[in-house]
Amino acid sequence: MEDVEELREIVDGMTHCAVTPDAPEWYLNPVFKTVLGAEDGVLESLCSDHPLFSADHFLRVLKDDAPPSLDFFQKIGCPAKLYIGSGTSASQGVFSRLIDYDNENSSNLPDLHYLPSAAHVPRARVRLVAVEAVLAFVFFAGRPCQMDVLWEDLLPWRREQATWEPLCTHTAFLEKPPGDVEMSSEQLEAYNAARIVRAKQNMAKNSKAAEDREKAVSLKAYRARKLKEKLA
Repeated sequence: MEDVEELREIVDGMTHCAVTPDAPEWYLNPVFKTVLGAEDGVLESLCSDHPLFSADHFLRVLKDDAPPSLDFFQKIGCPAKLYIGSGTSASQGVFSRLIDYDNENSSNLPDLHYLPSAAHVPRARVRLVAVEAVLAFVFFAGRPCQMDVLWEDLLPWRREQATWEPLCTHTAFLEKPPGDVEMSSEQLEAYNAARIVRAKQNMAKNSKAAEDREKAVSLKAYRARKLKEKLA
């Protein structure tokens, strides 16, 4: 059994170091430094409220003297290429991201945490996207860039040791994650409650429209289906 706390300290520590260098804003979106780099305990609170759960042997991999073999990532018979991303849907989490990939790809989850409450979503998303960027650096999943020098001290290995090709075209630090990190917990909860009401209204509207279309095609078939559902 790996030391879960040690693993979390390593990943969260890397994340803090990655968002605090004096990098240009075009390369490191200010929201990461604002939310995760401040000395107000926000990152520590996010890490405590939403602890990461990691893949088996991930701690051993990070502490090894060389990058892991392709067995850690690869599905047998697939080309050796690596992409690292994140899924931060407030309602479906990583599943909404995984369905974007077809069956020919091998998807692994080195780190994840439970869905946060509505009050935590924007800041938790910033933290998770930062972890995505860090792991892309650690495993050399991104193409070489002049700005890589900013994070060289964080990396446990050298790029030339990696035995795969990178697929990430840019670092996640370039992007501003969705969501308003300036909203209060109360505002976020209220917004989410209103969103749920709108979603239910739209579902009811779409369901009625679908039933109306079905009845227009064959009222008899529609009634037969409803009766079958009622008796099931």
